[in-house]
Amino acid sequence: MTTLNRSPRTTTESVVETLSSGEDFSRLYWQIMGSYMKESEEALGLKQAQGTGDFEYAINHEFYLLLSGGYQSITSSTILSQKLTGPIAYGGLRVKFSELSMFEVRAGESYNSASYIGSAVIAFTPQTGLTGSLTDTIQTPAGLLLNNLANLDVSVQNSGAYQFYNSTTVVPNQSPSSLQGFSVTPQDNLGFNNEIERFRTGAIGLHHNFPDQTQVLLNGFGTIADILSAVPANEQPRQTSWGGSLSAQKPLSPYLNVSGFVSWGDQDISFGHDQYLSVGATANYNLSKTLSVYGQVEYYSRFSGSHLAAVQAISGDADVATFTIGVTKSF
Repeated sequence: MTTLNRSPRTTTESVVETLSSGEDFSRLYWQIMGSYMKESEEALGLKQAQGTGDFEYAINHEFYLLLSGGYQSITSSTILSQKLTGPIAYGGLRVKFSELSMFEVRAGESYNSASYIGSAVIAFTPQTGLTGSLTDTIQTPAGLLLNNLANLDVSVQNSGAYQFYNSTTVVPNQSPSSLQGFSVTPQDNLGFNNEIERFRTGAIGLHHNFPDQTQVLLNGFGTIADILSAVPANEQPRQTSWGGSLSAQKPLSPYLNVSGFVSWGDQDISFGHDQYLSVGATANYNLSKTLSVYGQVEYYSRFSGSHLAAVQAISGDADVATFTIGVTKSF
């Protein structure tokens, strides 16, 4: 990840009100929602308000027609490159395989341009599942981090060890031991700046639990981030990032757990192009239900294009190896 600008302190405030038809409507379902979000950040002052109506019609138990419409207002203290206030309109389809498996896609207009969103949660077997998402949002990178905290959850193992994870990437009714570790940073690893951006992101994850309790997770992602606030003449307004990761963890005993990962990515950011590769492994030993020790080793390598490397020294090629040991105590 390349960080080129420091973001000042950011706070977000949001209110959401929803009115729905309830369970009495078996074939036709409707929902009316109003929301307001204010993001306070130096010199930006991003404010968003919207009202939408969602309608679903069940063709049968598997197929649902989806329709959404409404209006949104987006303002800021800084001049934006395009008008974002306007109507919201989506049409789509949901396919429901079972109570635990479904996917839906929607296409339409938002922010006065074409927009595509969707999600997927599929449990192939009790041991294997898939999650996916397509999102389209207006945010600052700092606001994006704050919103990601809303997905923070925790699982507690029988040994007393605990693990933070992202509740949006979990297949329903899967064992808590299969949940991936939580990270507040987006998968795309784009650098943080003090800009208002439109993030269009796709992500997919496939996980499998083996009989010996080994868990494997394969992730892929892609992001297009268009900077909407003022962009200096020597910077590009569009950033892209794509890549993936493979991780695994295995309990060697009731007290010892080991894990490892490899991740890679390719980025075109405001100043140039870079690629990165990261490999790491961790061992955690539970001394008691509240005390554990751990060791972690990680290697990170970045290959920067000539334009990016010329910006400043920290943006050039880099090879970093770290080793960490520590103690964790829960109360």
